[in-house]
Amino acid sequence: MADACSSHRPSHRSRRMSPLTDVPNMSAVVNVTEGGVLLTSVVPAYYNDAVLICVLTAVALLPNVGVLLYVFLRRHKLLKQLETRNIRQAITFMTGANVLSIIGFQSILIFYFLSLHFDWKLDFVICSGIRNFKQMIVSPAFYSCLVVAIERYVLIFFGFNMCPQYVFGMYVFFGAPHIVMFISQQAYYTIHIQNICGYTKVSKIKQLEDVVNVLYVVYPFIAILLNLRMMLFVIRYKVRVAHVVRNVQREKHVLMGLMVQAILPIITTTPENTMYFLYVNGIEMSKGAWRAADAIYCCFLTLNPIVTVMFVPHFRNIIIKKITTFSF
Repeated sequence: MADACSSHRPSHRSRRMSPLTDVPNMSAVVNVTEGGVLLTSVVPAYYNDAVLICVLTAVALLPNVGVLLYVFLRRHKLLKQLETRNIRQAITFMTGANVLSIIGFQSILIFYFLSLHFDWKLDFVICSGIRNFKQMIVSPAFYSCLVVAIERYVLIFFGFNMCPQYVFGMYVFFGAPHIVMFISQQAYYTIHIQNICGYTKVSKIKQLEDVVNVLYVVYPFIAILLNLRMMLFVIRYKVRVAHVVRNVQREKHVLMGLMVQAILPIITTTPENTMYFLYVNGIEMSKGAWRAADAIYCCFLTLNPIVTVMFVPHFRNIIIKKITTFSF
């Protein structure tokens, strides 16, 4: 599959993947030096996909940076109360994960454009390593909804505000399969031909790849269940919640936002998951259909911070005020 916003999932790459025996069908230029070093150039046919992803991720950068700037500029006000302090920390980590994901996509795209323009022929390990590293660092954006849900759950039910170290530890814990995948791709790999770098390292552990793919659905699903549990608790036991959450109505809005942010990864990945399922069952789809699925997937990085602005009153009120007063 084209290296779009879902390219962090290795199995999706197999759409244009062929074993080494299919070298004549490869779009990249390959040379082997006298020392046996495998040199390859990037695949020119990927150019249109690269432009699409570059534009979509660049657009996504604007709302994410805007949210981070607001959190930074309003940090003193947000830190005054336990409730807003927790919101600030959760949004900072979640939006930071989005920005990290965007940087990951842009890094491989910049490398691709430069390689294509200057006709670089590099050791395949370089491009393969950049691509696989990018797959690892974009993953937190797609399971941050679970980390935020756990953080909020602990606050509502136990009155405990997690420190940044605990939150960071959860990101590392949930990202462990992706880290193991990256290490496996570098140390215990087979070589396949894929649509950006030509020759690319792929983990020999197929089960690990399947686990990583399943987690992109399991993590958001668990987050949805936690948010539902919190929502029901807040509605039924307003008095018990009030000792931690001073404004119960506002908390409902926050939880609805978290619910939407947990549903988004599932909705935006469904088109590509469906396309991939059809492909592995022998039904080939057009490039246009794949690109449409890629565009839907990339929308996640833009919609996530917009949901934050819509459902967190602290953000929504200040945005409305600035729009109505033109006080930017």
